Amino acid sequence: MNKADRGGFTLEELMFVVVIGALVLGAIYQMMLSSQRALTIQTAQIQGQQTVRAGIDILFSELRELSGSEGDILTMESDRIEIRAMRAFGLVCGVNVSGSPVLVRKIGSFFESGDSIMVFADNNPAIASDDTILSGVISSIDTTATCSGADTAQSLAVPALAAAALATDTVRIGAPVRGFTVYSYGLDMLDGRPYLARRSVNGTDPLVGPLSANGVSFIYMDSFGNVTTTPTAVSRIEVTVRSQSNVSGQRGLIADSLSIAIFLRN
Repeated sequence: MNKADRGGFTLEELMFVVVIGALVLGAIYQMMLSSQRALTIQTAQIQGQQTVRAGIDILFSELRELSGSEGDILTMESDRIEIRAMRAFGLVCGVNVSGSPVLVRKIGSFFESGDSIMVFADNNPAIASDDTILSGVISSIDTTATCSGADTAQSLAVPALAAAALATDTVRIGAPVRGFTVYSYGLDMLDGRPYLARRSVNGTDPLVGPLSANGVSFIYMDSFGNVTTTPTAVSRIEVTVRSQSNVSGQRGLIADSLSIAIFLRN
């Protein structure tokens, strides 16, 4: 067979193949872009859901321990709440009526020097109207003390309780002792984005975010279900956490929200 008999591709055939190949590659590229876009939106939605759930979990675990009637709510606003957060607990198993110290049976973690505490004072055990909560700061601790039997205890020196309260024996055996830290929960900025943060005397700790500009809101209700502005009347707190990413979906930026009603321990 000579050269004239050999077959080959014409220019039209080559151009047709090139065009078809370009169309196929373009379709594949568009499909990859769509898949990447869908994955980005789905990831943003999942992150938003996880963010609001984490925020609700933090606030629920903290606020459900509060008692409005006992003064655990210090200040309350629509986007921030300042509370006395319980961090330690014990029961009085001995009282030095000369003023100090108080012997406390250990339940959970030990108290530490410098902790703020509250102690229930019964006063006249026959009536409830004179019951009160005493507070003070622990100045020193003896961890070698024991209650009756072998119970591990701490001997707490609390100067603020030493005068009238203990001298008249108003703090009785079995009285609860709560150690607390003052925290404020609300929105704070980090790198230009709003986060749920916790403030204390030691500074501000970002907890969950980023959130939307109105990412945290609180509604305070009394025992009758009415909105109240009186801290001691609060029985329920309705909390909403809102997230917002910088990823756009079909209806704008990807956002999510979650609300919960938290009943206090009143």
